[in-house]
Amino acid sequence: MRIRVLYGKTVAVLAVLLTLLLTVAAAQEARTDSGGQWIYILEDGIAVITGYGEEPKGDLVIPGELDGFPVTRIGKSAFDERAFYAGIGDGVFEDCEELTSVVIPEGVTTIGERAFYGCTGLTAVTLPQSLTGIGERAFYECAGLTAVTLPESLTGIGDWAFHGCAGLTGMVIPQGVTSINYNAFSSCTGLTGVTLPESLTEIEAWAFSGCVSLTEVAIPNSVTSIESFAFEYCQSLTRVALPEGLTYLGGYAFASCPNLTDIIIPESVSAVITEEGIFTGEPPPG
Repeated sequence: MRIRVLYGKTVAVLAVLLTLLLTVAAAQEARTDSGGQWIYILEDGIAVITGYGEEPKGDLVIPGELDGFPVTRIGKSAFDERAFYAGIGDGVFEDCEELTSVVIPEGVTTIGERAFYGCTGLTAVTLPQSLTGIGERAFYECAGLTAVTLPESLTGIGDWAFHGCAGLTGMVIPQGVTSINYNAFSSCTGLTGVTLPESLTEIEAWAFSGCVSLTEVAIPNSVTSIESFAFEYCQSLTRVALPEGLTYLGGYAFASCPNLTDIIIPESVSAVITEEGIFTGEPPPG
């Protein structure tokens, strides 16, 4: 079963104000919406979904409003113990600009492609320990996102997964992840530090391109390949230690890194550094 989000029609301002006045006394009490589908509570005039009363058939459609109140958050454990909820489907919350926080329950193993694409108001995401994969462009340009703790169960991060998440300041990649995929963290302009695991073997093209606040990165000995433009435009980068096991360094891997003054290149790599401090070499295979 997939989960989709549909936005309802805008409710007239007067109608919303009247509803708020009539229900303010019961704001924190769990209630069921007029259609009998959703259980929710009110927090500052916002409907927070905490579960559902009637077992859904087919796709589970999460509405943009309930009884005239906007839905911008799904509460913790809202879908716990629901057997169907094993994955978040492709594009389910795409462009939900008013969505501010998400708690994904245990049991979810995958976040689909573009699942939270363009959710510019998203500031907090809690990921379950059951999660193994984050799909392509899953959190693309979630500019408000400030912190994400990736679970130890994670083994894959898709292309462009966190591209443009300007609010991220740090990232710890868990053991088990073997590749930082194409553009996975590109244009994360607030990212100052990243911790890479010993399980990592490759950093793909443009993986950290445009991370202008990144000052230092420790690349583990397990990494054998760094593809072209991987750290392009990391303008604050001052020091990089390349591992002895590195065998492939793509062209312009550290292009336009004007402050990179301390770098050690192992003998296993054949590379040329120009006067501008740009690596040159063959383009990445394929």
